[in-house]
Amino acid sequence: MVATIIVVVGFVMLLWGGVVGTQVGIYGNRVANFPTMIIGGVLVLFGMMLFILHKKSHANKELASEEMTFSEEKNIDNDAYKIFLTKKYNINKNLALNKIICKDKLFDTVDDALNYAYKCDTPKIETVTRKAQPEVVDAICPNCDAPINSKDVECWQCSASFSEQSSWKPLPLKG
Repeated sequence: MVATIIVVVGFVMLLWGGVVGTQVGIYGNRVANFPTMIIGGVLVLFGMMLFILHKKSHANKELASEEMTFSEEKNIDNDAYKIFLTKKYNINKNLALNKIICKDKLFDTVDDALNYAYKCDTPKIETVTRKAQPEVVDAICPNCDAPINSKDVECWQCSASFSEQSSWKPLPLKG
């Protein structure tokens, strides 16, 4: 915001110095508003530098928040972890809306926002449960060659379906 104001003021001064300097130059001393033009040009450059630095610092904050890690146990009841979540996910109160903001979502309470951040920070680990190999083996799965029971409706290893609608059927053991 400040950078934008400085750039606008600089452009106005630059324009003013050029217009007035041209008018004064027609009637006499051409260098009358030269200092105004110089100050305007310097303000434009200064404002542009502030604008660029602001954009870079904002981008660096976003990258830094993505790379933040918490070395202790991630427990939502741990105060240090709560502080970590508020920094990493930029949890803030919006006074105009009277809501808590976390990752562009609105929440009524801080606890709701922290729980959302906790869910984002600790993705669910899906556990793969394998079915046990059948005790009575009298066939082979046509998909993965695992030993199966011919009465099974699904392979215990690859989950190939042997239902009525399926075209796959257990292959009987040779012997």
